[in-house]
Amino acid sequence: MYIATWFLLEISIYHHAIGLVMPPWAKEDKFGKHQDAWQTLDHCYRTPYYLVKSTTPMNYYLYNSNTTCVKLKAIKIYSTNKTAQLRFTYEKSGRRYRADIDVQAERRYGYRRTYNVIEFLRRGGLWFSEEIIFTYRLECALFNFPFRGNRHGCELWVAENNIKDIPDICIFMFDYICQQYTSVNVYSSTCTNNVRRP
Repeated sequence: MYIATWFLLEISIYHHAIGLVMPPWAKEDKFGKHQDAWQTLDHCYRTPYYLVKSTTPMNYYLYNSNTTCVKLKAIKIYSTNKTAQLRFTYEKSGRRYRADIDVQAERRYGYRRTYNVIEFLRRGGLWFSEEIIFTYRLECALFNFPFRGNRHGCELWVAENNIKDIPDICIFMFDYICQQYTSVNVYSSTCTNNVRRP
């Protein structure tokens, strides 16, 4: 709970600050051990993650507010250059879809040791990136994602092993840090693993 208390204090200061450039969680010495993007990707190679909650509008790069049952699994992973290929499966308007996307772990905000960002690549270049705000024991990961210019939103991903008993701290951190946005529940117990290409 100690780390959660620090996060809440930093977020409170951030919400009352004017002209702050870096987000409050971008402090490697304090929070870096809870923001390891590469560790999350590596774990995703062993167990899938589900998108449980998202702010609206949802991340329009991959899916939108009509999308449910979003699941990702790393199908290829390369530790030498911190890259991976992720397979996203999801449902939209009664149909099931699949997309394979190349990603790489990177550092941002002056981080020196921790890879705190996942960059999504398309045609060999950067498409968009998501910053890790918080992870909890490889059971969940809270992301900051961009949409519509300089605006941002949140996504809460939970490992399949924990999907039926999501740690309270994961939900709490999403609800507190992302409270300025409207949120939607993306995952439900009816989500299926069977997918096909559109």
